[in-house]
Amino acid sequence: MEIRKTKIEEIDRVMEIILHAKEAMKAMHIPQWQSPDYPKKEDIEEDIKQGASYVVEDEGELVATMCLYYRNDPAIDHYDYIEEGKWLKEEGNYVVLHRCAVEDEYKGKGYSQRLFAFGEAYARSLGCNDYRIDTHEKNGPMLKAIEKYGFRPCGIVYMYDKTKRIAFQKLLA
Repeated sequence: MEIRKTKIEEIDRVMEIILHAKEAMKAMHIPQWQSPDYPKKEDIEEDIKQGASYVVEDEGELVATMCLYYRNDPAIDHYDYIEEGKWLKEEGNYVVLHRCAVEDEYKGKGYSQRLFAFGEAYARSLGCNDYRIDTHEKNGPMLKAIEKYGFRPCGIVYMYDKTKRIAFQKLLA
């Protein structure tokens, strides 16, 4: 298993993984990612251009995807306002993990934890001691994975489309 940057020619496979994740969330009545506008191919293209898109390759097959942003994240300004709580630490630089999806047949095998660990190592390599993620309040599988990894809930943030997300933070020593 290898986690590496996404190549532009892999975008269709990444979109398949995302489509399958959208379908799984719909089946579980999770409203996250149910807009046809998000995530879309252009979002992933921009992630790749920014060097922020990553895939998990296992035995030659792409099985998971995520993006990691540091400073240049277009969505980071959504973290400027938090309600019903506060960040554990507000000042300083941080890395944020977005658009994390694992192919259905690979769920429950620890891939999300490996992706989270990769993001933490990336944050540390940049000298950050702050790592963030958010998800929909009804996304039980992701909430469980996030909390299992050690992220702490901090409050509510709002996305570009005004939908609310639970924001999590992990302070890195």
